[in-house]
Amino acid sequence: MSISDLLALFDGLRVADVRDGMDWAGLSAKGTVSPEIAPLYQGAKATGIAHTVRLRPSEKAVPALSPEEYTEWANSYWYGQLYEMSPMRESIQVGEMIVIESAGLDVGEVGSNNSLEWYAQGAAGIVTSGGVRDRD
Repeated sequence: MSISDLLALFDGLRVADVRDGMDWAGLSAKGTVSPEIAPLYQGAKATGIAHTVRLRPSEKAVPALSPEEYTEWANSYWYGQLYEMSPMRESIQVGEMIVIESAGLDVGEVGSNNSLEWYAQGAAGIVTSGGVRDRD
């Protein structure tokens, strides 16, 4: 069964109906999103299969660098090793929701660069407990 076939089974259902059905199927305490997680604007809606990601902070300190050195360091070390999303990028399927469990740091873990990349690869939306930049 494809993701689009699976999503079609949920077409027209309210979230409350699906959540109640999960209780009846023995999946109580699963699928409830924290009330602190809310849409960026009233009326925003998205549906998809969860593509889960867990992000954890690093305890490594940023070295003292010039702006040019920092750019090189950030691209090769930070984004290349610590915040490596290549495995996820290669496995996103059309219609999936990227669901990120964050450590709750006050940083922009999702921004225009990665969110637009995920959207171009078929992601239907993003749900995160972490920081979001470039909300527009």
